[in-house]
Amino acid sequence: MEPGKSKDKLFAPIRKSVVHQLQEGMTVVAALGFGSNGRGIPVDFVHAPIAKKLGKNATEEQWKEYEDKQKSMRVSKVGAERIQALRDNLDNDPESKTRNLVVTVDGAYTNREVYKSTPKHTVIIGR
Repeated sequence: MEPGKSKDKLFAPIRKSVVHQLQEGMTVVAALGFGSNGRGIPVDFVHAPIAKKLGKNATEEQWKEYEDKQKSMRVSKVGAERIQALRDNLDNDPESKTRNLVVTVDGAYTNREVYKSTPKHTVIIGR
């Protein structure tokens, strides 16, 4: 099989060089009150692509620019920004200003960058 081609001819070729990442924020609401099963409702959805890798012939300046892009596009950095945006939205609502925002995160977000940027009245639970 050729690299970059899928086995099934009905599907389009799979390109490994194109990677798109999406970050989704959800809230869980109890369906029938306390103790019942919850239902997840999306509250935030953002496109978080990774920086496109340069070729062998790239100049030093291009590599520097690429490294800067990588730093600004890190998944944990985008996640921390989205948590801050959710907190800001709650703070803009007088009724929700003092409520705690509880965020559960996966391994990519359990790091210093996310924990140090945690806003007030926000709790992060990571695994």
